[in-house]
Amino acid sequence: MQTLARSGLLLLALCAIVMATCSKDRTHNPRKDDRNRLYEVCLSIHEYHDVHGVFPPAEYPGGPRVRDIHGRPYLSWRVHILPFVEQQELYRKFRLDEPWDSFHNKQLLTEMPRCYAINDNLGRGMSDIIAPFGNHTVLGSSAPRSFSDIADGSDLTIMLIEAAPQHAVPWTKPDDLDFDPTAANAMSQFGPPHGSTFLVGMANSFPIEIKRDVTPATLQSMIDINDGAPTSLEGIR
Repeated sequence: MQTLARSGLLLLALCAIVMATCSKDRTHNPRKDDRNRLYEVCLSIHEYHDVHGVFPPAEYPGGPRVRDIHGRPYLSWRVHILPFVEQQELYRKFRLDEPWDSFHNKQLLTEMPRCYAINDNLGRGMSDIIAPFGNHTVLGSSAPRSFSDIADGSDLTIMLIEAAPQHAVPWTKPDDLDFDPTAANAMSQFGPPHGSTFLVGMANSFPIEIKRDVTPATLQSMIDINDGAPTSLEGIR
């Protein structure tokens, strides 16, 4: 039943994405498949939240211990949403109370699901779908987060970002994006090397393309879940 419901939601959302793309540009959109992969991941995060009441990686009543004594996650959020990308068997192979690079867990790096890579030319086991880290982010906080924490609106808050190939990460490693808007070349971390846009997955689960010339400060505001200054998408997509 869950698989049928998921398939229905995915089909409806993909139809919406295709219709929006066609209304904006009748020419072929080479990034349609990329958007679809990112949407599948975003939807799976939503399904995780629907079941557990929080975003991954989080500890919840009856659930496994997923953080060490210092509060650091053993494994990436990508591992914890595996059951929601139809990868229950792979999920069962992980030892959730061991670090990503333990002898056992490291052997599973090569079994990364296809949807975790937008770029087809990344190294094996590398993911370019990354989550911003920090206490005011959707997935990167040390404290459990839920939709009620996203004060700026889920349609205006970034949950995931397409990384540049050189910033891809091992998919099981709990190490994504520590974004510093004041750093030199801060925006070079995102998207295809020669593209004019990069993809982001909003907290409402829908992917959009952001212009590469968006300012780092604007991107930081979109990452922050409750800075009190929701950023309009007008002019940046």
